[in-house]
Amino acid sequence: MSSFLTRTMVPGVIGMALTLLGLLLPIGFEQRVVFLLGALGPTLTAYLEYHKLFLVLQAVVVSGTLVAFFQLASYVKISIPFFIAIPVLLLLKKQAVLSTANDIFGAVSLLLLSAGYATQEMLFLFLGGFAVSIYSAIEWRKGFAPALIWLVLNVIFTTLAAVSLFK
Repeated sequence: MSSFLTRTMVPGVIGMALTLLGLLLPIGFEQRVVFLLGALGPTLTAYLEYHKLFLVLQAVVVSGTLVAFFQLASYVKISIPFFIAIPVLLLLKKQAVLSTANDIFGAVSLLLLSAGYATQEMLFLFLGGFAVSIYSAIEWRKGFAPALIWLVLNVIFTTLAAVSLFK
């Protein structure tokens, strides 16, 4: 395996590939399952890379994929990941893990993505994916190698979401 793609990045790549596949599926149970499985990959990569912020933010994304399985009003589905994230983000801010403007932007980006998974609304998936792409580009430029994988895959994800949104 090359130094570009380390073993710890493989789960994230597989997860993002599953997420891309999920965008190609019709909205329904199968898509929700694929989105959930896809969200677990980057979560495992964040854990293996010991990246607290990415790990916590991925946990919020996973919560959004889980909420999608329940018959709830859209505003409730959107609210659950936000209510989970708020105390966690405040704790991260207090511990100085969430310390830069880009970290805050990354948190908001993943909350948008989580809202998209929860509601299966392409607008949220598009906006969240686009914002995560920007966040990932900045993190990659700062030296966090897995962010390049997330950048490339989120650009593809955003493009597919845009196609679904505008067709």
